[in-house]
Parts: sequence; structure tokens; C-alpha cells
Amino acid sequence: MEVYKSKNNLDSMVYVRPSQLAKLLHLSRTTVWRLLNAFAAEEGNEHAVIEISKTLKLVPLYRFQEWLTNQDKKYLQK
Repeated sequence: MEVYKSKNNLDSMVYVRPSQLAKLLHLSRTTVWRLLNAFAAEEGNEHAVIEISKTLKLVPLYRFQEWLTNQDKKYLQK
């Protein structure tokens, strides 16, 4: 599996494609896209998902995992 790292030495963020994210988390592509849309819609994450081209998007893995961890049981807080 290819993992992309930014060229900036100060930023050691690891980026993955949505298809790689689906494999890592054992989720369907549909679920990954739904979660990515929710992730990008939150304040502060507007520019987190990088669109290189029409078919290539990169997601910061650690930032997405932190966001996903914070979503744990939020559906119960309504």
C-alpha cells in the first residue's frame, strides 16, 4: 500500500487515498465517502482533504483518525 508524505519536513502528516482508507478501516467505499464528507464539512477541516485532480483525493490519516475517534457515540447525544 502506497502512503504519501508531504514534502515539508515540518509537517510529517501521512496522506492516504479514500480507497486506502477503506482498506485500513475495513469499511465500504460508500461509508468512507459519507464520513469524508462529514469530516470536510466540520469547521477547521474545510481544507483538510486535498483534491489533486478529479479522481485523486488525499486525506490526512492521523487527523481523520482523531476526528473519527471523537465521533464515537455522538449519535447518542441528540
